[in-house]
Parts: sequence; C-alpha cells; structure tokens
Amino acid sequence: MFAQSGYHTSNLFPAQAITVCLVGLNKRLNWGYDNCMYYLILVLLLLTIPIFWLLPLYVAIPVYVVVVLKSLFLYWIVRKSTILKVHTGLEGLIGERGKVVEPLTPFGTIIVKGEYWKANSLDDNIQFDENIEIVGNEGLTLKVKREDH
Repeated sequence: MFAQSGYHTSNLFPAQAITVCLVGLNKRLNWGYDNCMYYLILVLLLLTIPIFWLLPLYVAIPVYVVVVLKSLFLYWIVRKSTILKVHTGLEGLIGERGKVVEPLTPFGTIIVKGEYWKANSLDDNIQFDENIEIVGNEGLTLKVKREDH
C-alpha cells in the first residue's frame, strides 16, 4: 500500500512511519486532511505507552494521565479551530457593517473594518455616512444594502 506512494517505512523513525501510515490510510479512506490531524494527535497517545516499561508504575500512571489530558486538550483546540467561521478575505466581510464614504448611486465607496472598498448598492441610492451591510461580492466590488434597524 505505501510502496505505491514511494514511501518505505523501514527507513523512517517510528513517529515518521506512523505519520506516513496515517497519511496513506487517510488517502485510501478519503477522510480529508483535517481528520488526519485528529487521528495523529490521538495516535501520539499510543507512543507514550512504553513509559510503563521504563518507569515504576507510581510514576508512569501520573505521567500518562498528564499526557492524555494534554492530548485531549490539543485535540479539542484543533477540532474547534477547524469549524470556525472564515474571518479573512471577501468571505469574512459578508454580514459585516460599514459606512458610506462616497454616495452609492449605485456605485461608490464604503469603509469596513478600516478598509476602503468599492461597492454596489442593491437598494436605491445610499447617501454619505449611512450605515450599510455587506451581502455579497462581484469580483472586488462589494454588494451592499442599507443596514436593517
């Protein structure tokens, strides 16, 4: 399975081999790369099992509990970050509010988050200093309407 992709796991360190195996399995099962990160974090817990052979039990159990708690916290953070709303680019501007700095008749200029944008009014003409809401875009021109009160 992995020889097809050009990887030979015998030449890698154990953690690298596990990563290669997960990526290969991920491609075969079509999980998506986000899911691969989740499984990689959880598999790292398996790599800490040898501490039970190396340390006395009264030391190994607390160490393993700390590793498990940190891994679960990291898993939660990564999972949470992948489901957040986009905050950058044009997609992040949809739904934002701004002000007109050049009357929209129907084209003009608005300011949103401190940036000036060309805009097209979906309503009638919108005058200077009126509040607007961004509802879409066409290229780099934003489509706006009057803000609902």
